[in-house]
Amino acid sequence: MLNLSTGVYFGLDSVGTRMWQLLSKHRSMEKVITSLLAEYEVDETQLRRDVENLIRELTDKGLVKAGAKETPPCADTGQQGSTHRRLR
Repeated sequence: MLNLSTGVYFGLDSVGTRMWQLLSKHRSMEKVITSLLAEYEVDETQLRRDVENLIRELTDKGLVKAGAKETPPCADTGQQGSTHRRLR
């Protein structure tokens, strides 16, 4: 990946490339994790950490902008839903 404004190149291995493809497609960390869990034999906690680290690195290098989106309260319980990271 190349940041056109800085000229800095950011390389990804095959798993990082797959994460990027899914992030570009779904723009939702939860959907990416669900997809990757179906594709790879990996511990969910480790996968979640890896995806979060990739998003952080891409954000720090100015390659993506990440935002948080809260899900609405549950109709049954009134409790607030979880927060999901979304790419813009």
